[in-house]
Amino acid sequence: MSPEEITVFKSVGIAVQDAVAARLAIKNAIDIGVGQQVVI
Repeated sequence: MSPEEITVFKSVGIAVQDAVAARLAIKNAIDIGVGQQVVI
């Protein structure tokens, strides 16, 4: 991923937007095979 492909999300305090952004980030990470799942 190049710097031109990176998007920064600024939360404005709306919880549903935070949840959707987090879910999208998780899905994208899974799709490209990066990250690590941790059971908490």
